[in-house]
Amino acid sequence: MEGTSKGYSQSGEHTDFDFRFPIYGAYTFGKKRHHILTEIGVTFEEHWHTGIGIITDLWPFISGGYEFRESKIIFRAPIYLVYLGPNEFFPTISPWVGLSIGVPF
Repeated sequence: MEGTSKGYSQSGEHTDFDFRFPIYGAYTFGKKRHHILTEIGVTFEEHWHTGIGIITDLWPFISGGYEFRESKIIFRAPIYLVYLGPNEFFPTISPWVGLSIGVPF
């Protein structure tokens, strides 16, 4: 679960639950420890508003970046382009940078 918050409306108090989960494919180019990383997918965001209903957002994305892989650690630094759709605050296609460190298995 990503987050929980309390809200209030004319009909009284309600609770909001937000869940995000990505579904994507990744491919790496390169040999040995250094790779070029590419990803494509979609992030689903579910908003459960008790007393109000369920709202679903879909954010398709594509990325390219760098991956360092050894036997005990993986480091990734991708740059994402995400389609947010028309909205009041952000551009329709918004970039952001990711950073992840993990353990291979």
